[in-house]
Amino acid sequence: VLSASTDGKGTPTSLILDDVRDVIEFNPNTDLPIHERGRRPLGVKDVEVKAVNISDVTVTINDSEFTPEQENLVKNSIQSYIQSVRPKVDSIKIDTNDVIRLNSIIFAIENAVTGVNYGAVEFTVNAVNIPVLYTLEKGEIPFIDLSDITFVP
Repeated sequence: VLSASTDGKGTPTSLILDDVRDVIEFNPNTDLPIHERGRRPLGVKDVEVKAVNISDVTVTINDSEFTPEQENLVKNSIQSYIQSVRPKVDSIKIDTNDVIRLNSIIFAIENAVTGVNYGAVEFTVNAVNIPVLYTLEKGEIPFIDLSDITFVP
């Protein structure tokens, strides 16, 4: 829940992290016998639970001719794309999707609305202009609010 986070973007408090660690190690279901409630994986000496690092992303679409309705469609498409990008997790075997690409942002625009003229598309990560692509670091999660996507006529 975003409202329970430390920054309104999903970063958990230390209390939440402690609760997560406790539940990973010990099942809180009191209906189970005590000997069935342990959860620490075999061979693991310490369960490490860390908060992610939130990276703010902004997108600017220059020389745009979108209507307000089209702008909303584009914003939702870009936000959906950015939210799909996640860092590589060493302990989980999943397809890696840890790169924010300018071409993918442009594809999200074209996928939302076709046939509308616009100019250069720019994006930043943590206020640093990114020319082509940005690879997330371990534990880094991109965050973009709809207000972080701007259209310049």
